[in-house]
Parts: sequence; C-alpha cells; structure tokens
Amino acid sequence: MNTPYAAQVRPHPVAQKGSVTVNRRPLTRAVARFLGREINLLSPVDAAASLFRMRGKGDFAHLLLLYWELFLTGLAGGIMKLMPAAPDLQNHDDYVANYDSAGFLPGMETFHTAPGPGWQLGFDKRSVLPGDWRDKDYYLAGYLFQNRPANVLEEVIDDMTVRTVVLGDGRNMASFTVIDAIGISGADVEAIRRELAGFAAQNNIVSINVAGTHSHSSIDTIGLWAPLSSVLPSAVRHNLLPRRSPAPQAADAAFLEKLRAAVVDSVKAAYARREPGTLLHASQDVSDLLGDKRARPS
Repeated sequence: MNTPYAAQVRPHPVAQKGSVTVNRRPLTRAVARFLGREINLLSPVDAAASLFRMRGKGDFAHLLLLYWELFLTGLAGGIMKLMPAAPDLQNHDDYVANYDSAGFLPGMETFHTAPGPGWQLGFDKRSVLPGDWRDKDYYLAGYLFQNRPANVLEEVIDDMTVRTVVLGDGRNMASFTVIDAIGISGADVEAIRRELAGFAAQNNIVSINVAGTHSHSSIDTIGLWAPLSSVLPSAVRHNLLPRRSPAPQAADAAFLEKLRAAVVDSVKAAYARREPGTLLHASQDVSDLLGDKRARPS
C-alpha cells in the first residue's frame, strides 16, 4: 500500500511494506516516519508522543493512515500464512540470482563517443483496439476498486495504439516500442523478442525495447482487473489443487496474442520506413519544477 510517507528500509529480518517497516520475528517494532522522526507504531510511548506533537487534522489523518497500513499489512500477512504457496511460485532470491531475460539483446560492448556514418530513423504507429470491443467484454486496467464490479470498455475516446521508433547511427540499429497499456509482462516482452530474433540478426538490430504508457484507461494487459468474484476463487482453487485446477488467466489471451503480433509488425514496418537525418540534442535543468512530498528519512 503506497502512501505519501516513506519508512526507512532495514535489512532482513525486517520487511518493508509501503511506508511502514515491520519486524517479523518477533512483532515488536513497526517503524515509520512521522513529522520528521522515526517512531515505533507498536510503542505506547511513541504513540503518545506522536499525539502530543500533532499540529492539526492533517497530522492526525497521517497517523491514522500509518496505523491503517499496519493493520492491512498484518491482515495480509495472516491470510498468506493460511494459504498454501502456489506450486509454480519461485523464491524471490532464487529468481534474482538466476534471472535470465530470454531473447534479451545486450547491445554493443563498445560505447561509442562519436556518431557513426549517418543517423537513420523509422517510425510506425498502429491501432491495437480489437474490432469486437462492442460485442465482447474487455476489462479496463486501472485501480483496485475497478474490480468491484469490473470496469468494462464501453466507449472509445482515443485509440489504443502501438508506436515504434527504430534508430540507427550507420553501424547498429535499436528499436523502441511503446504500447498504450497499463504495462506489459516480462513473458510477453520475451515472446516478442523471440519472434523478432531472426529479423534483428539479419538487420543488425542490437537492442529491442518494449514499454507501456501506464495508461489507466486501456484494456488490461496484465490480468489484474477482471472481476474479483471470478479471479479470487480460481486462484484459491489453483493453489489448493494445482494439478486439477488451471492457473487463472485474467487477461484476454486472444487480445494479448494480437498485441504481441502488432508489436512485431510495428518494429518491422518502422525499420522499413527509416530515413536519413540529423540527430539533435538539448538539455535543460528543471530540478526546480520537481519535488517529492514524501517525508524521507535522513
């Protein structure tokens, strides 16, 4: 759960949950930042001191939010202890230690400090809005409360598109694709790279990048925004009976297949449309326009 306030990160066995840092063994400390100081939410002394230092309703709301997050963290932890672990769930440490992004292109070993023989750029844009969106339920990605009930696509204001730029300096090429979507899974990116592997090798494309705009008004590409009434029971059944119950597939499989194909075609089309040109660069200091309202530990 994210809040406008941050807690200090501590090493194991302390686990950070949003802005409240909870000690697992034993549960004697729940550290958070309040009014510029670190407090233990489980300490009556710290709680009383925090109440005394409050300057208004905003500080009181902040303190309540921290305790609410502590309650939710404990509730979620208790539920997870009661639930059996998913059989295909990989340990986080093992995942990080053995991570290998299939089809990843590392670029070139040499970092060039001067441009190559000549810059080339190609661009492609295409719609990925399914033609049957009026006849079929497509769930919109966004916030948790859209799941009760699920937010179904009913009207199109702006098209849902895929945009690709292929850029090269006369030596090597790189492609950059952005999808109008909440995000895209690593598995889908790997599938796209596999489809483009041969094309990339033939045309000296040394880097394939796929990202999302994080739109909260596009079709769900992750699988988190289907109706909770159907997703939760199927997830529980899969955890309890993994061999008899398939893993829930909340995202529309047919739509994802077409989306991946559209990205592949977009990269190829952008490459085919590349034209020579001049690459210009400019920079501007905008640090005075940026700010972080969260209280950071010193």
